[in-house]
Amino acid sequence: MNQSQVSGDVTIDPSVAIATDVLLIADPGSRLVIGAGVSIGTRSIIHAHHGTLAIGEGATLASEVLVVGKGRIGSRANIGPKTTIFNGNVEPGQIIPAGSLVGEQGRQTASSPQATVAPPEEPARFNEPAPSNSIVSGYSTTSLAQTSVVFGRDHIERMLKKLLPHRPGS
Repeated sequence: MNQSQVSGDVTIDPSVAIATDVLLIADPGSRLVIGAGVSIGTRSIIHAHHGTLAIGEGATLASEVLVVGKGRIGSRANIGPKTTIFNGNVEPGQIIPAGSLVGEQGRQTASSPQATVAPPEEPARFNEPAPSNSIVSGYSTTSLAQTSVVFGRDHIERMLKKLLPHRPGS
């Protein structure tokens, strides 16, 4: 792929800067809204799923950013390269470091036992107290500052190597 692609109910302000190889997708019944002055880096994927995903004016998403689900990235927020945001909200002006994982920790179902998440082997990127989970119908209902956990890409790679030792790249 050498150019950006748009699919579904996507609204893009004319002043948005979009690099090559970007996917902007809104599933049926979902909506993606990108405000004025937003900058989206190369090989990023922005995918609205089960609701509206809005990117506020002046936000910057670096290269290889993945945003999936519904939520809001606030005005003038800065999302570092290779960051994943899953059904999360980023406050206006907030800076998310490169390689972070932001948003829901997982989905609970009535038939599955309560899942636990082991703490990261490296120090947390933000010096915040451990968040409490607010889960309604399996989805987090509060903002990033209240329930999200940010794990670095290194932690995720170590976890994948332990869980899937035979996968390519391990």
